[in-house]
Amino acid sequence: MIRLLTRNDAGHYVKLRLESLLESPTAFLKTYAEEVSTPQLEKEMGEKLAKEHFYTFGSFQDERLVGMITLQAEQPLKIRHKGNLLAMYVEKGVRGNGLAKGLVQVALDKAKELGLEQLQLTVVSTNKEAIALYESLGFVTYAVERNALKHKGQYWDEEYMALSLR
Repeated sequence: MIRLLTRNDAGHYVKLRLESLLESPTAFLKTYAEEVSTPQLEKEMGEKLAKEHFYTFGSFQDERLVGMITLQAEQPLKIRHKGNLLAMYVEKGVRGNGLAKGLVQVALDKAKELGLEQLQLTVVSTNKEAIALYESLGFVTYAVERNALKHKGQYWDEEYMALSLR
C-alpha cells in the first residue's frame, strides 16, 4: 500500500531514512553521520512531513515502511509550474517487484493533480538501475554535473533528468 505520509509517520520515516543513508550513501546529499547527529531528528522529520508543498509518499508492507519518495512543488512564481522528486528509496530486500515504479507513479499522479508541467530530479550517474527506472517513465537526462558530490576524497557525477507532464 502506498499513501501520503503525515507527521504521525515520523518515526517510521526516520528509521527508513537512516537505513537509506547507510545502504545507499552516494544516492543522498546528507551523510548518515550528519543526519543521525541532528538534535530532535524525529520531531524535525515530522515537521518536514507536514510541510506545505512537500508530499512524501510511503510504501508499506505489513505496517512497515519499506519505500519512500518526496515530491516538492516549487513555489516561486516563475517556476511554480515545476516540481522536484527527492529522497527516493526502497529497502534492498523488497526491490525488483515494481515498488519503486509505483512510488514514482504516485508522485507523478500527484504532480499532475497539482497542475505541474515539469518534474525534475538528480541521480548519481553510477546508479544505473534508478536511471533505467526514470527513463522507463519518460524522464530524459538534460545535463551531467561532474564531481557534483564529494565525500572522503571521492567524487560522484550527477545526472539531471526531467519529464514534461504537458
